Amino acid sequence: MTVTKICDFPTNPSGLSSNIGDFARNPQDGLYYGVRDFDNAMTVFDLNTCTESRIPLSQNMNGSVGAFWVSADGIGYGYTNQSGQLFEFDLSTGDVNLIGTGPGTAQTDGCACEGLRLHKEVNVDTTQAGSTISYTFTFFNVWNSDLNNITFQDTLRDGLTWASEPYNITGGITLESNTNISGLAIAEFEIESLLTETVSFTIDVDIPSNYSGPEVYLNQAHLSDLPELLGFTDISDWPVSSEFDDPTPVVILPSCCQKIYVNGFARYRIKGDCVDK
Repeated sequence: MTVTKICDFPTNPSGLSSNIGDFARNPQDGLYYGVRDFDNAMTVFDLNTCTESRIPLSQNMNGSVGAFWVSADGIGYGYTNQSGQLFEFDLSTGDVNLIGTGPGTAQTDGCACEGLRLHKEVNVDTTQAGSTISYTFTFFNVWNSDLNNITFQDTLRDGLTWASEPYNITGGITLESNTNISGLAIAEFEIESLLTETVSFTIDVDIPSNYSGPEVYLNQAHLSDLPELLGFTDISDWPVSSEFDDPTPVVILPSCCQKIYVNGFARYRIKGDCVDK
């Protein structure tokens, strides 16, 4: 094994690089992040320029963040030794969010082994029966190589159907030439190649006017045929919440317009709770 020194950073106790229990690489920007013990600051290391900078945190860390790691989509997570608190860190703004509590420890360590993450977002929070919504799927591939021949599947229920083929395809992703999902409840097709970068596509969904399913509709996409070291399968995550691998919600209210017939002529009347279209 050959060890090569890359940078020299100050070691004085008040310096940015001191009193850091753990640090980790952000795969989205290639920088290294660490939280100072008992402080409200995060230090960022750039090993290309051998410089360091400070990001103020929204709250003070009442302990040593002995385990710190960064997910494939660039979200920081830290576990404090003394209090056993698990925090989520926005590495751009410094916002800190407590997402869980476990046993306190004398020492911890952490690492990120995640090579792929899939976000699933919807274009509206609330809609109504009879409308069309759009799901956007974003892939964060920080695996050590491109991925090939992955199966994408997303199954709708309660009468919803896919209303388009994938569009707004951005980044290095290649889908099979004929996805043929429009009008179906099941979207299943092959991702022929997924480069080591962030890529996305969008698919529209039609909600039937007589929708009678749950008001909060939950849905999730699935990936299969992944390499063994990526766990073979994966599921989508709703990035708005702090939960891991949770389904994407949308509120579906009753249709504003109901079609009725009066003396053989079609008429429409307003009913139910409505949202602006």
